[in-house]
Amino acid sequence: MMSTLTPGTIYLADRRGFAQANGLQRYSTLNFGNYYDDARHPVGRLKAFNDEMLAGLQSTATNVDEATYIVIIPVTGALNYGDTLGSKTVVDVGEVYVSYLTAQSSYTLSNPYEVDWINYLQIHIQADTLEEDRINMLFELDLDAKPDNLATVIPTTNNILPFALSIGRFSGRKEAIYRPKSGSQLFAFALAGAFEMQGRLLHERDGLALWNAAEVDLEALSNNALILIIELLTAA
Repeated sequence: MMSTLTPGTIYLADRRGFAQANGLQRYSTLNFGNYYDDARHPVGRLKAFNDEMLAGLQSTATNVDEATYIVIIPVTGALNYGDTLGSKTVVDVGEVYVSYLTAQSSYTLSNPYEVDWINYLQIHIQADTLEEDRINMLFELDLDAKPDNLATVIPTTNNILPFALSIGRFSGRKEAIYRPKSGSQLFAFALAGAFEMQGRLLHERDGLALWNAAEVDLEALSNNALILIIELLTAA
């Protein structure tokens, strides 16, 4: 696969920040909490991207200093979500949950299983003021519906959120093309397997930020390779 090299930054998995406490193991691709690296600043509106493991019956609470979209994507197992604005829900594998939080609010994630650990992604995207009926959204994800293609979970035409989200599972050597809107920034994360994306090699749990890309080529380099793409429709 031949790609035109566009401006971008790779975030290697083995250089992520790591924190561990009270049954929580957190890997942070971008600066978060006590983790700070000069090379890991926010990508436009994308303020945090955490890959977390939570032990059975454990909980973790997070505060937000500014209006923020919280995006929760379970990888293994369901989890309970609750926040100080009164929202409560269960998010399961095959679902993506988005909640809007005002500045100086907080939310809690809990593992409902007695013994089993769960793995999930916790993502923060800077938000603007919203109407009340736009606060909580649950999106379904069916990777089997479009094998070897990117499945659109949150479309660019949603007219509510300033970001879009796609996830795809690919067999080895299968290719896809992603065409972002003009001016968008992209952030990709290899959940499983390896990819070549826009001339960069991504191993499992590597991230890649791209700017000014009119068209993005990706190719899976292993079977059952899984990739997530967030399109940030407007810069912060």
